[in-house]
Amino acid sequence: MDSTAVAPVAGATVLVAGTTRESITDDSGRFVLPDVPPGRQVIRVKGPGYRLAERVVEVTAGDTARIEVA
Repeated sequence: MDSTAVAPVAGATVLVAGTTRESITDDSGRFVLPDVPPGRQVIRVKGPGYRLAERVVEVTAGDTARIEVA
């Protein structure tokens, strides 16, 4: 097992700052945030028992992104 791998967190809240777009991660740590406006966005993640994490992502229309928070 790779000790640098990030374990998925179920039940984490994921949201796009400044919007009403929000999702909850599933058992695999996956989530869907449809119709995120293109451009630079701040994604906030808060898992049960974890501190708030933020990532800045560049969103392209019709694209899919993978975000890891450690």
